[in-house]
Amino acid sequence: RNSLDPLELRAEWRDAFPKAGLTRGYIGDGCPLCTDLPAQPFLEAGVRYEYSGSASVEGAAHDAFTPYEARGLTPAGVTITPTARRSADRAADFDAAAHAAEFNAKLPAGTVIGQAPATLQKFAPAAGSALHAALCAEGTDGSCTFPRAVTLPEAVACGAGDAVCEGAETIKTVKVVAQGGEVGYYTYVPPPCVRMAVFAAGKETVRKTCPNCAPEKQCSNPAAPAAGMACCYFTTDGVPGKAARATSPAQCKVLGETMKYQTGADRCTAAGLVPCDDIQAGDPLDYNTACAPQQYTWTSTGCAVRIRVDDEGHVNLLAAAATEDTRFRASLGNTFYPLWAGGAFPTTADAAGCEADADGFVVCDASVTTAAVFDAVPTRAAAEAGLAAGAFDPTTTLAGEYECLAGVDCAAGDVVVYVPAGGAGAMDELSVVGVAQPTALGGGYRYFVNRVETVHVGAHSFRNAPAFNALVGEYVYTHNNQAVAGYADEVAAAAAAAETEAVIDHMFHHQNTAPFLARLLIQRLVTSNPSPRYIAAAATAFATGDYEGRGSGRYGCMHAMTAAILLDREARSSTLDADPGHGVTREPFLRLLQLLRSQELQAARGQDIYMYGLIGKIGQDMFRSPSVFGFYQPDYAPSGPLERAGLFSPETALSIVPRLFGFFNGMESLFTYGLQSKNDGFGSIHWQSEADLALDLSNGGAEFPTYARVSALIDELDVLLTDGRLSAASKAAILDNVVLYTEPVTEDLHACDPGFSIEEHCDCSGATCAVGDLCRKDDGSGHWHPPRGCERASGPPYAVFAGTADPCCSEPDAAHAFASVAQIVRKLMVITPEFHTSNLRLPTGAARAAAAEEAPLGTLGYKAVVVLMLDGGADSYNFLIPGDASKCTAPLSHQQYTARRGANALSQASLGTPIAADPAAQPCSEFYVHPNMTNVKAMFNGGDAAFFANIGNLIEPVTRHDRRSNKQFTPHIGAHNTQRKFKQSLHAQDGSAKGVLGRIADAMPGRTNAYSMDAYHKIAEAETVEATVLDRRKGCDRMASYAHHGAAIDQMAAEASESHFAETYGGILQRAVGVTEDLAARLEAQGGVDTVFDGGYVGSQFDVVAQIIKLRNDAGGRLADRDVFALNVGTFDTHAQFYDDHTKNIDEALLAFKTEMVAQGVWDDVVVVTNSDFGRSITPNAAGTDHAWGGNYIAVGGSVKDQ
Repeated sequence: RNSLDPLELRAEWRDAFPKAGLTRGYIGDGCPLCTDLPAQPFLEAGVRYEYSGSASVEGAAHDAFTPYEARGLTPAGVTITPTARRSADRAADFDAAAHAAEFNAKLPAGTVIGQAPATLQKFAPAAGSALHAALCAEGTDGSCTFPRAVTLPEAVACGAGDAVCEGAETIKTVKVVAQGGEVGYYTYVPPPCVRMAVFAAGKETVRKTCPNCAPEKQCSNPAAPAAGMACCYFTTDGVPGKAARATSPAQCKVLGETMKYQTGADRCTAAGLVPCDDIQAGDPLDYNTACAPQQYTWTSTGCAVRIRVDDEGHVNLLAAAATEDTRFRASLGNTFYPLWAGGAFPTTADAAGCEADADGFVVCDASVTTAAVFDAVPTRAAAEAGLAAGAFDPTTTLAGEYECLAGVDCAAGDVVVYVPAGGAGAMDELSVVGVAQPTALGGGYRYFVNRVETVHVGAHSFRNAPAFNALVGEYVYTHNNQAVAGYADEVAAAAAAAETEAVIDHMFHHQNTAPFLARLLIQRLVTSNPSPRYIAAAATAFATGDYEGRGSGRYGCMHAMTAAILLDREARSSTLDADPGHGVTREPFLRLLQLLRSQELQAARGQDIYMYGLIGKIGQDMFRSPSVFGFYQPDYAPSGPLERAGLFSPETALSIVPRLFGFFNGMESLFTYGLQSKNDGFGSIHWQSEADLALDLSNGGAEFPTYARVSALIDELDVLLTDGRLSAASKAAILDNVVLYTEPVTEDLHACDPGFSIEEHCDCSGATCAVGDLCRKDDGSGHWHPPRGCERASGPPYAVFAGTADPCCSEPDAAHAFASVAQIVRKLMVITPEFHTSNLRLPTGAARAAAAEEAPLGTLGYKAVVVLMLDGGADSYNFLIPGDASKCTAPLSHQQYTARRGANALSQASLGTPIAADPAAQPCSEFYVHPNMTNVKAMFNGGDAAFFANIGNLIEPVTRHDRRSNKQFTPHIGAHNTQRKFKQSLHAQDGSAKGVLGRIADAMPGRTNAYSMDAYHKIAEAETVEATVLDRRKGCDRMASYAHHGAAIDQMAAEASESHFAETYGGILQRAVGVTEDLAARLEAQGGVDTVFDGGYVGSQFDVVAQIIKLRNDAGGRLADRDVFALNVGTFDTHAQFYDDHTKNIDEALLAFKTEMVAQGVWDDVVVVTNSDFGRSITPNAAGTDHAWGGNYIAVGGSVKDQ
C-alpha cells in the first residue's frame, strides 16, 4: 500500500457492493460471516497483529488519553444530565439529582454504577499472559523484540485477573509494555469474513461532532459490532415529555470499543440502565458517555434498509436520507446484480412496500428470512450445490462451541456435521457442514453454515449476497479524527485485500483457468498454436499438481505445468520443427538478450548495463508493458500464410517496420560502436563526436574469438543464435555479402612468421587460403594491397580470396581484421528469418510470389480519411454535454448530467459558451463541449465539425432492455480486445473481417494507400492493400545496414519459405525495404511541412500524416488517389482518474492539422474521425468510470456539416 506498489490497495476506490461470480453465486461464497465470529475473536488461533511502532495507528494523543483521571472523575454512580426534548421542555423541569438518587437507591447492594477501570485506555494485556508473550517476543536479554507481524499459532487466554481482556468484545489496538518499560503498539487485523448485503431488524446508530451538534444517523446491523453503546436512565417513552440523557461513564471495556447491539444492551441492563432510544442536540457523546467521541453509538430505535431495483434487476442499497455515507445514494448508480429467484424481479410499483422513483425504477422495503438448507446429513454433491455461506472451523476457531453430530464420522467422513454444543443435537440452521477437499486442494474440510438467507422484495426474492467491504450502517467518520480514522483505514484495507484475495482465488479455481494458462504459457515457451491434446496435458498437470512424478501434488502447481509444457512431445520432437505452423515468432527483447549473452557483452568500467528507450525502438522493454494487456494479444493472426491457415502469431504484432528497423539499427550501432546511443543505438551514453568514440564511452562491448574461416564464424553463430537451424540459403547470402563488401581494417586473418617481408611473397609456413578468406598485406605506406595469389574482389580496400592459387593471408596480428568481418556477419545474422523464428525455415528455392500490382492511379481528386483511435474506452460523455434544463427536453439536461456523473461532472461555469443545435432534431438546443476542446468547438461553430452521439457496436438494432431477449448482441461487450476489433471492423458478427478502412481501400476505384501509426491497427487491414506502418517520430525509418548489405538482405527476404512464420517474416522484411526506402527518400527530399504541430504524442502523429498527404504532389510521382490513416492515443481506460491532458493534446493537434491542410489546399478533401473501444458509464465508479457501450465521437474536416 505505497505509491511505488502497482498493486496498491485503496479501499476508498473500491466498489463496496457484492460481486457476482463468473459462473454462479457470489464472490465471498464459502467465506465465513463476520456475524458468526466467536466471542473475542482477537484471541483466536490464526488472527494477525501488525506492529505500528511506539504509537498506535489511532495516534499518540489517543494513546496517552485517560478520560476519567484526566478530569479527576471516579464516578461511583450514575450521572444524569437534563436536556430539552421538546421546545416546551426546560432543563429546570427535570430534577436530575433526585432522579439519580432514586435510581442509585434501587440498585442491589454493592453495585457500583459506571465503575470504570483505573484508566480507561488502550488494551494492554497483562505481562505473563499468552497474548503479551506472543506480541512481546522477548529476546535473550528479556526485552521485547516486537516482531513486525504476529499470527497467533493457537488460541490464547486472557491473563489472570485481566478484566478488560475478559470483558471486551472487540479491540482495535494493543499496547505492549516490556519489562524495561519500553512500549510497542500492535494493530489487530480482523480475520477475513463477509457481511450480508441486506439485514433485518436494523437499529439506528448515531454520532456527534460536537456537544450541541445535531446527531448523524445510520441504520446498522445489530448482529455486527458496528458501534459503541451509551446507556440511559430511562427512555423518552418511559417519562413522556421529559429528557433522558446518556449516562457517564459509557459501558465500554476499552477505549473505542465497538460491540453488537445485544452486547451493549446486556451491559446497560446489568448496570440497571437501558439503551438510549435517541440522541439529540445537547446530548454529548464523548469518552464519558460513549466509547469514543465521533464514533457511532447504538440506540434502541429500529430502522430498515431499502433497496432500489432498476429495469434490468440491478440492486442499489439505499441508506437513510440523513446519513453521511454517500456510497448508498440512488444518484450514484452503484449497483450489484443479485441471484433473483427464477430470474424475475420487481419492475413496477405494484408490489407491496414498493414505489417508483423519479427515474421510474422500483424502491422497496426488504425483509430477510433464514432457513436451514438440510435437515439431514447431505451427500457431497448436494452439499456442494446447496451450501453457500461459509463457516469458521468448528474444531479450532469454534472449538468448545460445537460438537460432532451423533452418528457422523467427523474424523474421516466425506461430509461431516457439527451442531452447537449442549443443543438439541439435530441439524438446524446453526449447524456447520464440512465437505472433504481433495488432496490437490490441500485436503481437510471446507466448512459451511447450514443456513440460507433470502431477501424478499414484494413477491420476488433473491439469495442474500455476501460482501467483504463495509456496507450500509458501517460508515466510520474519519475526517480530522486519527483516533477513528487510523484503525478504520487499516480495517478497510484489510477488507479490500481479503476481497481481492477472494477474487483471485475464485478465478484461480475456475474451470477455465488451467487451460487458459496452459495455452498462454505454451505460446510463450514452445509454439503459438498448440494442439488441444497439448493444452489438456499441461492443464491437467496444473490441476493435479503432478506430471510424471514432478510437482507438489497441489492444484495450481507451476512446477508440474512447466514440466508438462517443456517435456511434452510437441516441445521435444524435432520432426515438428519442419511443421510450417509449429513454433513462434521470437519476441524482440528475448532476441536482444540472447544476442548479448551469446556475444558475451562486457560492461565498461564496471558500470551497470543500461539500455535506453527500448520500448520505442524495438517495441518491448523490461516492466514497460504499454497496458495491462501486455505487448500483444494471444489471438493475433498476421495477414498472409498464418491467417490463411487459421493460425496465430502473437509476437508478430511487434514486427512492424519501425520496430523491426529499430532492432536492426540498434544492432548495427552495437556491433560498430559498442553499447551507446550513436545511430539509434541501445545504450544510454550519448555519442557526440569522433573524440567521444576514441575515448570508448560506450556502456560495453562484445568480444568474440577469432576464426580462420568466415564459414566457421557463421557456423558458430548458427549454434548460438539460431539453434543450428540456419539454412544453406541464409548462409550463402551472408557469405556472398562478405565476398562482395568489406570495410577498412588494420590486420588480416592469419599471422605471418617473424621473417615476413613486405617486398617478398608471404610464406606462412604452409597456411592456405580458402574461398571466402580475407587476404591482404601492407606495403609500408598505410595502403593495403592483396598479396600475390589473392584476387581482389569488389569493395574497398582489401581483398577476399576468390581464386584457385594457394597463397597465405598475411600480416602479423589477425584480431582486428577478424573483428571487422565479424561485424558484417553478425549484422546479417540478426536479419535472417531463422533468428526471428523458431522452426525450420525450409527455403523453397523459389522467389516469393510477387505482391499484387498496385492499382493504376485514377483521375479522381485526392481524398484522405484519418481515424484517431482513443484506446482504452474514452469517457466521451465529457466531450459533449447537454445544455441547461431550460434548453433541453426533460429529462435530459446538464442538471441531470451533474446528478448522474457526480464528482466526474464538469460544472456549467467551467464549460463556457454552449454550441447551438437544431431543437427539432436534437433533445437540446444547446450543448457544451469539453473546456479543453476550444478549437473543436470553434470548428463546429465554423461549420467544420460534427458530433456523433451514443455510437456503439451493433449487429442489429437493440437497446439495453433487450439484453435478455433473443436479439444478437456484440460478443463480449465491455472487453477491450473484442470491442476494439469490432469497432475497427464494423462487422461484429465476423471476427475475421478486415478493417473498415481497409475494406474501403479495397473497394475504392483508383489507387488507395493505407497507413497505420506505430502498430498494426485492425481498422487499416485489407485484402489487397497492405498497410504501411509509420513511426510517429520519424515518419518512415530506414534500415541503416541496407545501404551496405542490401544485396544479402534482398536475397534473404526474396526467397520463399515453407515455414509460415519465416514466410510471414520474409514478406514483412521484403515489403519493408521496398516500400520504406522509396517513401523515406521522398519524405527526406520533401523536408517536412511548414506548420508546427503541438499536442505531444497526438500532434506528432498528425505531423507525419500531413507530410504523407503533402506527397500527393511529389515530383517523383503521385503515390495514391486516396489515403487512409489509422492513428491512436492510449490510456483512456479511466477507472480511477481522468486524463484531461489528452483532450487538450487532441484539440491542439486538430488545430495544427487543419492549419496545415488549409495551407496545402486540401482541408475540404480530408476528414478526421475519432473512435474508441466503447463508451463509459455515465455514473461514476470511485474517481473514474466503468466500461459501457455507446459513446460520443467527433468528426472534423472542411466538408463536414456542423451537426
